[in-house]
Amino acid sequence: ISDILARHRQLNLDINQMQTRINQLLDLKLQLSIPHTHELTHIGSNCFIQTVRSKAEKVRFHLGLGIFVEMTDQEVLDQSTKEIDELKVKIMKVKNDLADDYFLVNAM
Repeated sequence: ISDILARHRQLNLDINQMQTRINQLLDLKLQLSIPHTHELTHIGSNCFIQTVRSKAEKVRFHLGLGIFVEMTDQEVLDQSTKEIDELKVKIMKVKNDLADDYFLVNAM
C-alpha cells in the first residue's frame, strides 16, 4: 500500500505540473490574441516586449527542454492549442490510473 501511496503522490504532482503548463499556454494565447496598438513580441519564457511588427513576422517560441523554434503568432497559437489538447489527454489518463489504483486498494 505504501508503494501505491507514493505512486499517488507522484501522479498528483504530475497532474499539477501539466495543469500549470496548460495555464501558462492559456495565458500566452490570451496575450497573443489581444489586439494592441503596439504589438507585443514574445521573447521567450512568456516574456513580451512592446514593438511595432507584423503578426506574420516570426518570433522565437520555447517548446520546452531548451528547444526554441521560430513561429508566427498564429503558429504559436496553433501549437499552444495542440499542446493543451495533448496535456488534457495525459491528465485524463493519469486520473484514470489513479481511479484504477483506488479501486484496487478498496477491493483489498
